[in-house]
Amino acid sequence: MKKISRVKDSASLRSVAMAELKKTGMTPDKILSFDNEARVTALLEHPNIVPIYEIGHQDGTPYFIMKEIHGETLGSILKKIEKQDSDYINKYNLSALLNIFLKVSDAISYAHSRHIVHLDLKPDNIHVGSFGEVLVIDWGLAKNLEQDPLVKYHHQVTSEIGIEDTLDGFVKGTIGYMAPEQARGENSEKDERTDIYSLGAILYSILTQQSPYSNKDIKAAIAMISQGEYIPLTEDKLPEALCAVIKKAMSLEKEDRYQNVEKLSHDIQLYLQGFATSAQEANYADILKLFFKRHALTMTLIGSFILLLLLSGILFIINLHEKEQRAIKSANEAKKNELIAKQNEQKAIEHFNSFVNATKEKEKLEQVSLPLALRR
Repeated sequence: MKKISRVKDSASLRSVAMAELKKTGMTPDKILSFDNEARVTALLEHPNIVPIYEIGHQDGTPYFIMKEIHGETLGSILKKIEKQDSDYINKYNLSALLNIFLKVSDAISYAHSRHIVHLDLKPDNIHVGSFGEVLVIDWGLAKNLEQDPLVKYHHQVTSEIGIEDTLDGFVKGTIGYMAPEQARGENSEKDERTDIYSLGAILYSILTQQSPYSNKDIKAAIAMISQGEYIPLTEDKLPEALCAVIKKAMSLEKEDRYQNVEKLSHDIQLYLQGFATSAQEANYADILKLFFKRHALTMTLIGSFILLLLLSGILFIINLHEKEQRAIKSANEAKKNELIAKQNEQKAIEHFNSFVNATKEKEKLEQVSLPLALRR
């Protein structure tokens, strides 16, 4: 629909990006859409939304000037992670990707506060800079909910449009990331929750590096999206809390989704902080498990201290038992020695008594034998 070139601002001498509507196939509808993108984006002044510097016409061709952005798209990053690029795996772990997601959510939350919905959120429309910059780009399908929607009907969607291309017709959005109401062509039903579905699909891609829908057949894919039949998540290999968040955000019925972006962001923040999410419906066991995980270092120290106390107690009891056994053994030996002493004492008394008796007998014998001996 448009081409983007790097140009030099003659006043400030800085490089900026110039978006121009392609002259080939220029139609009133495309001019209106291009102008809508420029003006909607210009209305949104947010750190995570690409700023617009100027809107105008040059030789009958509409253009707008915006900030020149560097880096790559989130879609490109996820593809490199999928290909097991070690540099990207190390730089963009799950926490880093979720922080990028939160910045995108902040931008969309701000847009919704201005009653503007993006309606084409996908990894390729999220630009990540080398120094942590995150920008939501391509607001070509954006809709101002405060204005009467201009609904254009086109009865055919040609198979020439690739699966990652924007469908500019009755069905508008990107296959894989559009909400069921977009796939059904219910343009009057599009609102903030339509973007929330797309945010859920982006979160799906962050976890799996895949699109929620992989059917290359356009009509079949649209039919699947209309029924909310995305590829099921392998929950045994993915964080349960985030799977619950994705399921809630990508609910078929809008009433079952998060009703605003702030609640979705809050659940992601809860997950990053180690708490249970509202979508998870965690039981007491899950909450306790998360508590231990959240305070892993403290619980490890407490556990080590308790283990040390237990070991000290066990060693004290063992030592006390050994002392008690030694005391019992000593007491037994003392009793034994006492018994032997008593026995020896008894023998001594007996010997003494025998000696006394022998002495008395000797004296008696002397008394009898001495006179006898003298007479003789």
